[in-house]
Amino acid sequence: MNTVNKIEKQVELKVESLGNIFGLLLNDKESGNVRKYKLSIPDYQRAYEWKSYHVKNLLNDTYSGSIKDLKYLMGTIILHYNNSDGDIKYDIIDGQQRLITLTILLYCLGVTNSPLINSNFSNANSFYYIQNTKNEINAFLKNKTNLQLLSKQWRKV
Repeated sequence: MNTVNKIEKQVELKVESLGNIFGLLLNDKESGNVRKYKLSIPDYQRAYEWKSYHVKNLLNDTYSGSIKDLKYLMGTIILHYNNSDGDIKYDIIDGQQRLITLTILLYCLGVTNSPLINSNFSNANSFYYIQNTKNEINAFLKNKTNLQLLSKQWRKV
């Protein structure tokens, strides 16, 4: 078997809902059981540094789609299956900034068990940007009516 065929067998392309990514309740192919996997931010990933306009764009786009009950294309999110230390998890390769922002959004909506909520951030700038993102989200939510409906809609996305 040549190298290209080996790589093709290792890569799995899927279209997933954010609910599935954040819940990551997936069928274990070997045992057939449903297991919950963790999202992980590898050490080599850059710091979380989304500026206000990035946060606002994501909030406006997802909000517009959710109130119209439309599917929203989040873009590419690449996860790498990792069980190197015996703990099954998915390392975020691409989409980290969006997933962290959405984790903060879910936290502001009262969802405190998202897979990234207890992530460790060693870069001091990340703490500033996380707080700024939280402030932006809270300001955004304050200006929206019917937050209960909004919360339910966003949880479905």
